[in-house]
Amino acid sequence: MIEQAFPDTLAILPSETYVFDQPADSDRLTTRVVASRRLAGGVTVSVVNLGLLGFDFAGSALGGFKRLAHDGDGLIPDAVSQSRDAMLALQANRLRLITFVTACVFGVYAERNHTSLTRMLHPTLEDIYPFAVSADGMALFPQTDLQRLTQWLAARGRQRRPPSIDIVSIEEGLALADRLVTASASYAEADPVAMIAMTYQAMVLHGRQHAGASIALSAVVVEAAIEETMLGLGMVSGAPARLTPAQPIVSPVMSRRRFKDLGFGGMIQALADAKVLDAYLVTRIEALRTARNALMHDVQEPTPNTSGTALTTMRDVLRLCTAEKGFELNTGYTYRE
Repeated sequence: MIEQAFPDTLAILPSETYVFDQPADSDRLTTRVVASRRLAGGVTVSVVNLGLLGFDFAGSALGGFKRLAHDGDGLIPDAVSQSRDAMLALQANRLRLITFVTACVFGVYAERNHTSLTRMLHPTLEDIYPFAVSADGMALFPQTDLQRLTQWLAARGRQRRPPSIDIVSIEEGLALADRLVTASASYAEADPVAMIAMTYQAMVLHGRQHAGASIALSAVVVEAAIEETMLGLGMVSGAPARLTPAQPIVSPVMSRRRFKDLGFGGMIQALADAKVLDAYLVTRIEALRTARNALMHDVQEPTPNTSGTALTTMRDVLRLCTAEKGFELNTGYTYRE
């Protein structure tokens, strides 16, 4: 067996069209790093003009991995198989964080500009690119990987002005990601990184007209966020409050046993009684719940309109759960008549 250092840097292309901080007087796209931030936990994010997001995991819990390789014949040792499983788990955790950061940057841009997002991509383990940052702030890629990017870069080059994410949205999006990563330790049960990443996945699925899969993810996020909101407001015994309600909650703190017996519907009602959820949001949550149940129990596929409404419902519940109101993830869908 031999031990090999696993790469700590990778880049992804989050959309088919968007670029970052494109100067108004130039149509030329470059590998210039327009912004960079080291997040809580040690991951550094680099934002590249031509539309890529780079991640450096060195010094974080997701970096410094060494994999084992088998250099002989015969049966592969268990240690090598376990190392491969650990490597795949590591990559999955990296992709979750990458999806989360992408969601924060684009979600802030969408909210600031009151727009939906178009032609977003969901990275997979096939869609990652090795990269480094030079001393003069340029992203460097192996030539073979630049060739893999050719189809995407050529499409950008054919557009005189591809849509550009402005530097303020980039910096505020990275700051949002940093705040949520930092705050995750104060959450009682849910993980904000996972919830935001799943929100992004639900948006992409809706845009690709996979309404059922989008609804399923939206319902998971909303239920987790509703539960976490109750805990975060201090409505449950033993859960310290981390959220400040818009108006004082007068209902008594409930026991853990009663809280666990509430179920999704009971939690919705408890938050409605406490004036945390307004009637309109309750109606939309119940519509999502109905669509999820019809999908799961009766295999009734929802319409794209239903999954689109679910995205705004998820947005509003997440804003309550995270106390972050400056982001929105939504997209349209195209069809032929």
